Amino acid sequence: LATSRGLAMALAPGLARKVKKVLETSLESPEILSCLRSLSEFYPENTPEARRGLRRSVEQHGLSINREYLTASSKAQVALRAVDGQLERLLGSCDVISSALERTRERTGELLRETASLDGEIASIEEKQQIVQTFAVDFQLTDEDVAALEGTVTGTSTGTDTTSDSNQIDTKFFTALTRARTIHGNCKRLLRTHHQRAGLELMDQMSSYQEKAHERLCRWVQRECRSLAEEDGGEDVDETLTRAMTALKHRPTLFKYCVEEVARTRHNALFRRFITALTKGGPGGVPKAMEHQQSDPVRFVGDMLAWLHQAVCGERELVGALLGGTDGGDDGADDGNDDQNIHDAGGNKNRVDETTETLHGPSSAVETSSPEAETNASEVLDRILDGIKRPFRVRVDQALTGQSGESEIVRYKLAGLFSFYGSILQKICGNGGSLVSTLKECHALALDAFEQTVALRAKRLVKHPPVVNDDLSAPDCVLETTRRVVELLSATQVSSSAFEVDDTTGEPIAVTSVRAMLVPVVMACELSAETLVSDASYESTHENKHPRYAKRAFLVNCFGGLLKPLREFPDAAGFVSDFDTKADTLLHEMARTEAHALLRRVGLLEIRQVAGLYSSARVRDVGTANSHEQSAGTGNSHQQLSSTMSKDPALRLATVGASLDALVEAVGASDEQVPSFDLVRDPARRATARTAYAGEIIEAFTTTYAALLAPGNGYDLNEVKRAVTHGPGALSTLLGGV
Repeated sequence: LATSRGLAMALAPGLARKVKKVLETSLESPEILSCLRSLSEFYPENTPEARRGLRRSVEQHGLSINREYLTASSKAQVALRAVDGQLERLLGSCDVISSALERTRERTGELLRETASLDGEIASIEEKQQIVQTFAVDFQLTDEDVAALEGTVTGTSTGTDTTSDSNQIDTKFFTALTRARTIHGNCKRLLRTHHQRAGLELMDQMSSYQEKAHERLCRWVQRECRSLAEEDGGEDVDETLTRAMTALKHRPTLFKYCVEEVARTRHNALFRRFITALTKGGPGGVPKAMEHQQSDPVRFVGDMLAWLHQAVCGERELVGALLGGTDGGDDGADDGNDDQNIHDAGGNKNRVDETTETLHGPSSAVETSSPEAETNASEVLDRILDGIKRPFRVRVDQALTGQSGESEIVRYKLAGLFSFYGSILQKICGNGGSLVSTLKECHALALDAFEQTVALRAKRLVKHPPVVNDDLSAPDCVLETTRRVVELLSATQVSSSAFEVDDTTGEPIAVTSVRAMLVPVVMACELSAETLVSDASYESTHENKHPRYAKRAFLVNCFGGLLKPLREFPDAAGFVSDFDTKADTLLHEMARTEAHALLRRVGLLEIRQVAGLYSSARVRDVGTANSHEQSAGTGNSHQQLSSTMSKDPALRLATVGASLDALVEAVGASDEQVPSFDLVRDPARRATARTAYAGEIIEAFTTTYAALLAPGNGYDLNEVKRAVTHGPGALSTLLGGV
């Protein structure tokens, strides 16, 4: 290596650089390896001759490669020359075409300018066409609309109108009528512009169309109303007829004629149907004629009222369907929207003539019906129902006056029916309906008849009181009246009369009616009881058919007969309480009277009364003495009171003791220690009387015996025990089972 470096340094500088470059070249680089592999393909042997001709061999190899490339690319060069020739020819053709286009452009320039002018004219014509179409829509009726309004049939093939009149009214008619009304309103707006003459002519034309259409519609409605005469009124009314009545509201006179026709035909039809239901009944006799039930007034009147209720509901629905429609302008709502859409579809609204611009106002020229055309449906319904008032009233009068026996109950039930159906029909017809007034009159008439019948029956009862039965049971008039009252209260519970109030007394009518029926019976029973022997005359009468308490026992039995059935009814609670109080009072008086009779017989009644006077005076004087307890004479006064009772001749110990023993012996010796009070029919009240009797006896004995034992009365206790053989326990034992 050192030798090589020295050799390199000895060489020329250029050669030295090349040698250095060769020496520094790396034989392992990819480029060197690739060159060596390529060289190995045409460098067969590594000989000195071959190394000396290496440059020439490489150049020859490169020359052969270039020749092969030229040979291989000769075909491409031929193709490229062909393409170049074609491009030359194409450029020539393009130049020819450009020249032709230039010449054509020069010839068609004038044609293009003429076409642009024609396009402007077409746009102007289309704009005018839009204006004309808009005007025709808003101010002209189509042939179909005119044919629908006049009732003529338009030919489908020739487009001509025939003269045959069509009596049918359909949706096309109402659509055309609404269009005519809308156009008429648009013409009013047109009068505010400079097109007044056209507006007046169009208004006259539309008015003529509307007048003919309304007259034709009126005739059609009258025909349809006549056809309703035989219908029941409960079915749905044809919508076309409803729309026709609504449309006629714009012509008050024609609308009034149609309303009168409706009222007249329905009035006559309802009268015929009511008479048929009364006399013939339904088809084939089912249901039967209502007059077949005249023997039962309540059912007869109830059937009539039920029929009236059904008929009124049907007529109300029919009248509401005919007269309750909305204003006629509503029929044109859709058409107005269609017109607006036509305006909006034009595109150039800003350039539309001011005449058509006036059509877009908010009112849209829809007429409103005259206030005179607004007919109250209740008034029409009242005119329809007026025909059945008289036959109904006649039959009600027959039902109220043609009955006897149970007439007051029948009349009360009829009054309840009138009240019930009157309140229902009042909600349907209103307060001012003549049929409602008729029912109120019938209700008042039924109540008056009821009161008169009750008053007449009461007068007969008081004038001829019932005869007292031997067993002192309630007479038949009590039982009969009770049955009638129960029937009346039962009828009240199932009707609306329970809530009615009497204007005079402020009480419910049911309570007033029950009082009117019960009070005379009580008075008659009291008059009948006066025929029985009284307590004062009982002792002087030698032959007594009834016991001492017969009068009170009879009245208790009468009250019992009235009370038992009435306890089930809340409306009779006041009478039940009153009668219970009176019966209890009579029972205690009865027991007290019998007890006093026994006490009087043994002499204890007078003793008890005198002892009671002393007891009362002693209580009064003791109170006075306590108020002066600081007085010196208080002790002497108290001692004087203490010795007063024992010194009274009527209250001697022997007398009082004998009376007490006699009472016990009288009770014990009797077959019945307590009277049975068998003439009192109610066992519970009979037991109450026996208990009250025993209480009176025991209370009299106990009070008197306690007065003997009281220290302040002056009796000696030992003498009291010797004078009174039986103590209070004995009497309680005898009467304890009561």
